[in-house]
Amino acid sequence: ARCKNLPGGSTCGPCEPSDQYKGDGYECRASQTCTVDNGGCDPLTECYPSAGPAGGVQCGDCPEGMSGSGQTKCFDYDGCEAAPCFQDVPCTDVPAPGVGAVCGECPEGYVGDGRACE
Repeated sequence: ARCKNLPGGSTCGPCEPSDQYKGDGYECRASQTCTVDNGGCDPLTECYPSAGPAGGVQCGDCPEGMSGSGQTKCFDYDGCEAAPCFQDVPCTDVPAPGVGAVCGECPEGYVGDGRACE
């Protein structure tokens, strides 16, 4: 806000830009809204305007199969990270919104589902 000093006090104009800041000109607060860049939430999450004089937003949870926070960033959970497959069996991550991993075939001479081979 632009303020002017006057004899005996001062006067301030509106908070600018008005779509990002709210207040009386003497005190301006960031007024995040969900209409601008999803309120700063991860694009895969919901954005909810916060009630109250401070404004701001609340971000929803990351979608199924993803980890992280809607307020920071959602990441596709790597189903192969925990090494669910038998040794030397290829592992393929199931992309979100799916969860888990798909294991390849057991090595020659073994039988099983790729997770457990005998």
